[in-house]
Formats: sequence, C-alpha cells, structure tokens
Amino acid sequence: MLFRSGIDPDADGKLIERVNSIQDAKDAAIAELKQKGIDPSIVRQADALWKQGSALEDLNGHVQAATKGMRPELAADSTQTTPEKVSLDSIFTRLNKLYSTNRLQSAVGGESNAKKLLQAVDTAHLSTQKAAAWAADEAEQAKGAVSNAVEWAKNDADRVKSNWKKLKVGGAVSATLGIPSVREMLLHLL
Repeated sequence: MLFRSGIDPDADGKLIERVNSIQDAKDAAIAELKQKGIDPSIVRQADALWKQGSALEDLNGHVQAATKGMRPELAADSTQTTPEKVSLDSIFTRLNKLYSTNRLQSAVGGESNAKKLLQAVDTAHLSTQKAAAWAADEAEQAKGAVSNAVEWAKNDADRVKSNWKKLKVGGAVSATLGIPSVREMLLHLL
C-alpha cells in the first residue's frame, strides 16, 4: 500500500480488503439510491465534498504543525507573547508531501491552485533567505565600519595628545622668549 511503512503482507492484505469492502458498500448504497429514484450525481457530489473536507483537515493539521508561537486570539492584552510564526522550511516540505499524494490538490480545488500555493510558499521562503543573507551582510559591514571608526578615533586621540604636548612645550619656550604661545593665541581668539 502507498502509506505503509515497512513490509507486512498480512497487514497490507487486510487493508486492501477493508478498502474493497468500503468501496463495495458505497457501490451498493448508490445502487439502492438509484432504485429509490435518487440521482446518483448527488451522491458523487457529496462524496467529492467529503473528500475535499477531509483533505482540508489534513492541510490544516500540517499548517498547525509548522506553526509555532502564541495564537493571536489567545494572547492576553497586557502580556508579552511569542508571536505566531509559520516555519517556511517545514510548511514547504509538508505541502510537497501533500502534493505528492494529491491531497493538496483535493484540499485547494485542483492542480492549478496547488501549484500556485506551492509557488507562493517557495517565493516567500526564498525572499526570507535573501533578507536574512542581506541582514547578515549589512551587520558585517556595520561591524567593519564601527571597527574603522574606533581605529580612526584612537589615532585622532593620539594626534591630539601629541599636539597638546607640543603646545605645552612651545608655550614654555615662548614664555622664555617672551613670545605668546600658539595655545595662548588660540585661547585668546576663543
């Protein structure tokens, strides 16, 4: 069988018998409805709707399993909560599995809608990866810019300290010669 894990011919045989039994009961019910004058297309329509509803339940389960965080409608207004977030890696893998078994197509109303959903999730996933790479690159550039600014400030501080010492020495020489120092001229101008 398609969904079996492992090899167990007896279990597989019982499962096949059960599926055949259900199909036989369904065929008998349709035949009985025909005898009563009820259109069999109504039964087929109900069966299709039931299959779609069942597939939607499967899809819902996969979306919930790929979602982490506090549901917004349950979050208390005054408390901090972990925001609800869908893991794009997880949901993409899960949707692909549903697509492989045609359950995704059944849930969303056909092949075209299933492809659009998968493509939308893939696009969101790729956009998230690009944004994360861009953010990491920007952080690395910012780190380099901060490092350069610190180095520049350190070098500038050393230059200021060296020039200040020269001004002090120059002031002492100027005072000895009776000439105003550059420092004194600057202070006078300010």
